[in-house]
This record gives sequence, C-alpha cells and structure tokens, in this order.
Amino acid sequence: PMVGAAKYSWFSQRDFRRAVSKAIDRDGLIRGPFRGEGVKSWSTMSPGNKRWYDPAIQGLDHDPEGAKALLAGLGWKDTNGDGFLEDRQGRTIAFTMHTNADNTMRKEMLTLVRDDLAKVGIRVDAAPLEFNTLTAHMRGDLDYDAVLLGQGSAVPAEPGMGQNTWRSSGLLHYWHIRQEKPATPEEARMDALMDRIVYTTDEAARKTAWRELMGIVNDQCWIVWLPTQIIRLPVRSRFGNVAPSPMPHRILW
Repeated sequence: PMVGAAKYSWFSQRDFRRAVSKAIDRDGLIRGPFRGEGVKSWSTMSPGNKRWYDPAIQGLDHDPEGAKALLAGLGWKDTNGDGFLEDRQGRTIAFTMHTNADNTMRKEMLTLVRDDLAKVGIRVDAAPLEFNTLTAHMRGDLDYDAVLLGQGSAVPAEPGMGQNTWRSSGLLHYWHIRQEKPATPEEARMDALMDRIVYTTDEAARKTAWRELMGIVNDQCWIVWLPTQIIRLPVRSRFGNVAPSPMPHRILW
C-alpha cells in the first residue's frame, strides 16, 4: 500500500532485482568514483573486518547478458524502440533513485549505475537530495523508489548489533518496511538466524548463521551491494600501539 501498483509489481519480482545487480559494473565503479581504492563486498562485513569477513559470501556480479535474459524472462520488451523496456501492460520500466547530494562519490556512483541500467533497458532518473530530506523520506513518508547509501555506516561491525536492518520488524528493514510479521518465508528464516547470532555464544555457530543470512539477502537481492571504499590511514611514526578499526572513528588505541 506504500507504493504504486506498477512499481511494486516490478520490485517484488526477484528476477528484476537480480537483473539490476547483474547490470552494474562494479569494476567500473572502482576504477571511476573510487579512483582504484575500492573492493567488491557482498555484506556489511568488508575485508576490513577481520573477525566477521567471510569470502564465501558472494553476490551477483556484472553480467549484462544475464541481466537481459532475466528481464526477457519476465516478458518485458522494448516495443517502441526507445531503448527502454516495457512490461506486459506497456508501462516503461523506469524509477527514481536518490542519494545524498553532499556526497560527490555517491553522486558519481549514481550516474554510473544509471548508465549501466540503461544498457539493459531500465531507465533510472538520478535525483540527489539533501541528506535530511532523504532520510525523512526513508523513515517517514516513504516517498521514494530506490536509494543509494552506505549501509555499513548504519550497521556496526558486529552482526548482532544489526538487528534493526536484518529483522523483519526492524526500522531499517527497507525492502518490506513496517510489516507486522515476516512477509516472506525467507524473512522468517532471517529472524530465526538473528536469534542464533544474538543468543548463541558459540562463535562457529554464529558465523554459520551469518553466512546463511547473507546468502538469503544476496539470493533475493533485497540489497544490491556496491563496492566498499578502501580507507588509508597515515600515522606518524612517533605514535605507538595504534591499530586501524572498521568502526567509524577509524583508529583505536
């Protein structure tokens, strides 16, 4: 009830979301906006998090022909020759994507994502917004289609502290927001996995649960992951006992 029927019918189809992920050239993003200082990442736990990073967690990477095949399988075609697909009802596959206007890197990323999606027949209208306006839409009136933001900044470096995102009842559970109960079997399973992560002290069991949870997120493509920036921290040699941290303040003594 929070979005128009046409866009809901598109976004609720897993193959559409998977096609979006396959359309995006992450290597191009790393070469461009990241200036080579980036790495592909498929969860909130990047390689900088030595305890929780899991290379077995993978997502759907750049495969434009695969994206086109998924979209064709939905019955979508470019019937009027304008370069963009129409659904079975003749509606152009188009939506708006926001990012925060004060972040130069994200605006550059949004431009490249828009161009990548156009190559497979999806029209994206890039619309950067002032950050407070954007968050008001995301947490208030829900007046948005898609958003490019930094999920890692909202979820701490310990999965158990990310319940607001991964639980079906979480405020930051943006793909099915404000639901009274899990909308899908996959989300119900994620709730159970979060219970295991939070309440179990067995480290191996917690990591197994995290791997399965991220496997669900990536299989469903509820979040389409983009690269993670490599942060370099110069420290004067006269300082000792200094270690980089994945937390926002970057260095801890």
